[in-house]
Amino acid sequence: MRKQRTGNRPGQGRQPTIAPRGDVVTISVRLAQAQKAKYLQLGGAPWLRKVIDTASLPNTASEENRPTMGHHNKE
Repeated sequence: MRKQRTGNRPGQGRQPTIAPRGDVVTISVRLAQAQKAKYLQLGGAPWLRKVIDTASLPNTASEENRPTMGHHNKE
């Protein structure tokens, strides 16, 4: 007689590789076809995580109006 499967149990399945379980969110981005191709050539999601992790945010008054990650200056 075969053992009946009991379904998913805690700790089963693929383990998270980028953050502890529950700390991961999904985002959606609209890109042109050429931008998508470039994104994939640059490395996709792992490349984007690296860019975000190494990016610095403005921390002085002189940097406040500097465009960051493609955003426009406030007017």
